[in-house]
Amino acid sequence: MDDESIIWRFMDFTKFVSLLETNSLFFCRLDKLGDPFGGINPNKTLQDFEKEYYRDKILQGKMGYEK
Repeated sequence: MDDESIIWRFMDFTKFVSLLETNSLFFCRLDKLGDPFGGINPNKTLQDFEKEYYRDKILQGKMGYEK
């Protein structure tokens, strides 16, 4: 990075000072970010969806299986 880089565009001043003083990064809890899908494993979610989808179809008798 050159001397003209602007850091304050990415974090406020107090977080920057904390970073310098503690030599550590701050990470917000995922449930505080406002994104309901933040931090989820997309493969696990897809697998859960598929299981639920096919389970419902089987229970409705639409897959050719007995209940």
